[in-house]
Amino acid sequence: MPSRWAAALGTIAALSLGSSMLCAGGVSPKTDGGGAGTGNTVTRTVLDGASNWTLTQSSAVGGLPSYIPCPAKVPGSVPKALFESGQTGDPTFGRNQIDVLNYSTALNFTYATTVHTPAACDGAALCELQFDGVDTAAEVRWNGRVIGITENMHRMYRFAVHGAGPLQLEVEIEPATVYAARVAMAQGDPGCVKHNRGVGPGSWPGKWGHDTVCSTYIRKNTGSFGWDCAPAYVSAGIWKSVTLRVTPAGSASIDSVVPVIVSAAAPGAPISDTNNSFAVAVRVVYTTAGPFRGRVAIAGSWAGGEGSADALLNVPTRGTYNITVHVSATNVPLWWPNGANPAGVESPVALHSLSVVLQPTTTTGQPTDVADATNVTMGFRTFDFVGSVGNSTETFNQKAPLFFKVNGRAVYAKGFNWMPTYVLPADTVFDQADKLARLEDAQRVHANTIRVWGGGVYESDAFYAAADRLGLMVLQDGSFFGMSYPSFPDFFDNVREEMKSTMTRLARHPSLVVVSGNNEGSVFGNIPLYVDTELATVVVTNPNAVVYPSCPAYGWSTVTPALVPRPQPTKNKKTGRMSTGACREGDSVTDCPHDTHYYGPCGTIPNGTNMGTEFGWPSADLFNVLAKVTPAGEDMLRAATGSSSFLDYRSQIKNPAWTVESMLYSNSTLTALFPTLLTSEDNTREGMARWLYLTQVLQAHCVSTSISTYRQHSTVMASMTWALNSIWTGPAWGAISHDGSWKVLQYRLKHVFDDDLLSFIYPTPPNSYRTPPQPSRCPIDSICLHVSKHWVGEADYACTIAARDYMHGAVQGSINFTSSLPKLQPVGADIYTANIASWMQHSAPRGCHASGTDCFFTAHCTVQRSVAGGTFQISSQAYFPSTLANAVGFGPADLAVEITGQTATSVTVEVSTNTTTPFTFLATDVPNVLFSDNGRTLLPSTPTSFTCATRDGSPLDVGRFKATLQVYSLNNKVADTPFQ
Repeated sequence: MPSRWAAALGTIAALSLGSSMLCAGGVSPKTDGGGAGTGNTVTRTVLDGASNWTLTQSSAVGGLPSYIPCPAKVPGSVPKALFESGQTGDPTFGRNQIDVLNYSTALNFTYATTVHTPAACDGAALCELQFDGVDTAAEVRWNGRVIGITENMHRMYRFAVHGAGPLQLEVEIEPATVYAARVAMAQGDPGCVKHNRGVGPGSWPGKWGHDTVCSTYIRKNTGSFGWDCAPAYVSAGIWKSVTLRVTPAGSASIDSVVPVIVSAAAPGAPISDTNNSFAVAVRVVYTTAGPFRGRVAIAGSWAGGEGSADALLNVPTRGTYNITVHVSATNVPLWWPNGANPAGVESPVALHSLSVVLQPTTTTGQPTDVADATNVTMGFRTFDFVGSVGNSTETFNQKAPLFFKVNGRAVYAKGFNWMPTYVLPADTVFDQADKLARLEDAQRVHANTIRVWGGGVYESDAFYAAADRLGLMVLQDGSFFGMSYPSFPDFFDNVREEMKSTMTRLARHPSLVVVSGNNEGSVFGNIPLYVDTELATVVVTNPNAVVYPSCPAYGWSTVTPALVPRPQPTKNKKTGRMSTGACREGDSVTDCPHDTHYYGPCGTIPNGTNMGTEFGWPSADLFNVLAKVTPAGEDMLRAATGSSSFLDYRSQIKNPAWTVESMLYSNSTLTALFPTLLTSEDNTREGMARWLYLTQVLQAHCVSTSISTYRQHSTVMASMTWALNSIWTGPAWGAISHDGSWKVLQYRLKHVFDDDLLSFIYPTPPNSYRTPPQPSRCPIDSICLHVSKHWVGEADYACTIAARDYMHGAVQGSINFTSSLPKLQPVGADIYTANIASWMQHSAPRGCHASGTDCFFTAHCTVQRSVAGGTFQISSQAYFPSTLANAVGFGPADLAVEITGQTATSVTVEVSTNTTTPFTFLATDVPNVLFSDNGRTLLPSTPTSFTCATRDGSPLDVGRFKATLQVYSLNNKVADTPFQ
């Protein structure tokens, strides 16, 4: 049925959806068993596939090509279908994005298939088409008759249908920009429409098109209109599954199951696997085809018999109903974030199953056959966002006022921001496998937190199931940006249904711990939308998660459900300190606990932050990765500056030339820190390859230093870098390229996200930044060392700091010392500070000078645990006090590479060098492989082994590995190719 929003705009005919030229020929899809709606058993027929859907252009615009009908995959998208039918180029190759924008913002397309419905659909059975996701504004027709519309890509829609036999289903999709402009006009916003230049052939209004094409008037992922990290594509399609559900007469089907889990422990109190108690209210929503007498049975997989209960149902007519059945659990294994389980960092994540069965009953209450059943996976945990609500006086270690607590234990949140994995959203098998691989990549580097960005979509069940299994806490933004959104009632109703649909689907996942109102938007700008509509719906629909005003934010002034944001304090631009506004009721504190998004100088963190929920540094893909999307002749370096016109086009970075700090300008951060070895003459493919590698080195250095700095401050309890993944190939913020290749940064994060981190403290140079960084505790011209741990137990450290010369990497002097840390976790301490000149004079007399230009520092510690784990070694990254660009004795490296080991799935190479070789990075064209380590500083005295293995245990092509292996280093202008 049309929504009240559509009704306010006029009749369905006013949607301006043209007639379709159809080429059907449907195929009977597979079902989930149980017959075609016979007896009492509910059946679900999945209508997905590549052979039973046809895509047809159903409107025309002068100047644009006409496309012939073609097969279309569901789930899928219009651009993918046109490409796979040979009518367009690959939508992600070269500059083909421009062609996609021309037709996706102007033309209607219709998906069509033939559905073979059972005879019961011509009788008293309730037959429904369920669309899990349509992108976005569409009219749904059943055998030529309009049965409903969709206007929100984030929602599930269900439409009743009638009739047996082969019947035709059509879904006609209107361009998002056309729809949004029409809604804006109806709401009296002609200014938005005036700038709607994306409609019809012509140029798109730049990468920032989201704020010029009325994008807030349609409930679609705003990033698809263009953002600083996502290219504009304005996708269209059926991006999730379509299902025909048949509920026989006298039967009932399960719509949703939400287990609401409440701990008996006091808020924030510690619990364990052997000391916990939970009440579980299982909310079951079900739909009947008519009068229904029956029984719902609940059974949890945990021991003790407390997880089983049932209830009788008796409803008089067709409709949707809900019932809550109560069970309990005592001393069950708990869900923990990755690495936080006190039983040990390698302990498996504890998950449990919950089965729900609907059965008709006789008049005497005896169950007959099964009408419908489902099984959901869930986990037991408590979660507290300490300091996010007013009147909180708790701090961690008497210093941190804002932090996560899981099962009563403080957890340092370390991880990533998450972007959509592809510019064209589609929950295909490939897409799901890619998401799973990226989440596994996050866990591999010791991450425990993922923030799902508000410019994307609410991720799939498979995504959250993987996060559950991998122990990744998820902070989910509402799909909103910090922009001006409509405020008419039907828009609020649409958002309310969006949040009900989404949170009902995701509430069972223990990984979902926080839902924030939006990305970078002041809640005060639209309290009726964000607080009264969006988050108020989350509080009711998903009590298992904590709500937060926005990301970033200053928290709430009172407890939920009385959701009232704290007064927004004003900031002194020069100092970055809060000047007015109390954080908590009855409190005179003027520095509110808050998280921050920060893009300041390389390696710094913002002043006064408590959680770093977004920060980063961009880089480009390596040459072999970028070549996959680069047209012929566009792979040359622009002389003197770096980059190229093609890379400038592909870039989604805010600065016009994607970022001057990564260019070859004389005053850029890149040239200040590292020897580029490039000149204006290097307008070559080799020059391009060198520069692309340098951008990754700079990203790795800046981000890993920032994370180390976050961990060195006891008032900070989170560091989540932007971003884990890349939405397409090109200059971007991701630590992993779009094709899954790890950049230098991702390998470096294995070190800085480790539970035990030994790190040098970088001094903060004098500055006049508008948003000043946090001052460093390490003075200029000093050397300072910090250690932190994320496990419970006392630790003793026996450490050595060594000064090494650049030319030979030889130890020119060293000092030994000891330190210790208390049982508390997470915790850290500065364990050594000295003036470099003084240190050189007394500890490194043989070859290092007070200037620090001819030597660098390394450190390592032997750690003695007071708990299981015994003794182990930790090492710091190399510390370059004068920057490598000014290093004395730093020169070309003679690298020797040989294969020292080989199995069916892996190959091990040993790399030797004749001089200090920082950021040595191995790359290969072999897909789906990872190195055991990478981007390391090699020393002449120590040959270093690197093992390359396939992710999934499949055979590794050693011949291809040898043919494509490249070894990049700061020392050599051209990458070494040892086996060519």
